[in-house]
Amino acid sequence: MPDVIVHNNTSSTLNIAFSITMPLWFHNSVNPDQTVRFPLSTFVHGFEARIDSGLNRFSSDESWKKIGEIGTACAVGATAVTLGTGWLLGAFGRQGSPVGVAALAGAGATWNAANACWYFGFIYVGVLLIFVLDTVGAQCGQSGEGAVCVCKVWIPFHDKHYSIRDLNGRFTLWDDDGNHSIN
Repeated sequence: MPDVIVHNNTSSTLNIAFSITMPLWFHNSVNPDQTVRFPLSTFVHGFEARIDSGLNRFSSDESWKKIGEIGTACAVGATAVTLGTGWLLGAFGRQGSPVGVAALAGAGATWNAANACWYFGFIYVGVLLIFVLDTVGAQCGQSGEGAVCVCKVWIPFHDKHYSIRDLNGRFTLWDDDGNHSIN
């Protein structure tokens, strides 16, 4: 497992995190000219640096909250698929609901339980899943207060050195090994 070394090459105290969906590895209150080490897996990780205000530090509680949001979204999605499939197969007394039948009849379609209800049910379940997962995904993808550098970074199979630099008022994650900006 490679070590990723990040050097705070700014004049600000920073909170630094690597994430896979949520912050999993983080260091708070990283002072200017301080270096921190992260033991990361080879994978694409999210990176975020925040100017430390004392109130916007990364925490395990923040990560557990996001795990709860994702778990809730998965449970809602699984429930929607189960109920939608049950509705389509007639588990609730008859195949198709009156609303589904009316919608199909209103569109001039002939009601065919084997085809039309499956089609309508998949659209209904699909729209519901997209809405729920998009809402939760948007919440999980939000950067925290004071975020000054947010990007994705590929962690290779070997140790890697980065620094956070302030280039003309814009914070950037700098690849010290390759001598270029990541974001």
